[in-house]
Amino acid sequence: MDQLQIEIKYEWQSVLVREKTDYLFPMAITPFMRSKYKEPAVFRWDIYQRTPLDKKLVYIGEAQELCPKRLYGYMNPGPGQESNKRVNTEFRGYLREKLNIKLDICRITEIRFGNSLMGNESLSDKYVRRFIVGTMILEHKNHGFTIADL
Repeated sequence: MDQLQIEIKYEWQSVLVREKTDYLFPMAITPFMRSKYKEPAVFRWDIYQRTPLDKKLVYIGEAQELCPKRLYGYMNPGPGQESNKRVNTEFRGYLREKLNIKLDICRITEIRFGNSLMGNESLSDKYVRRFIVGTMILEHKNHGFTIADL
């Protein structure tokens, strides 16, 4: 019987518009964001009423380039971007319900995948990003979160 051991060390960090200011949908993309988040990423949208601690639900996704490409696509979906249109429509509905939509990024400290050791740079591989997304969805479900499947 084969066995593969996997260990992921990570931290969720708020995406910032500028130093010490959290990004909330649909704020404009700033030069600070373009320089800090122009990278492959696993991200989480926290949808909540008053504080992130009273989370209503979360949406977890991945992007080859979080900012500005992916973020811009959610805010201004093009004609053929059906999933971005769906996210935009849902998010605008949440805003009408007076909910907040905050963006976090998953910073990978270490991934032990069998005998391999990887870090945040491994997110440049789409298969690693998708693996992390699936893992984070399961982790959030195990902690009682509702997952938005947009």
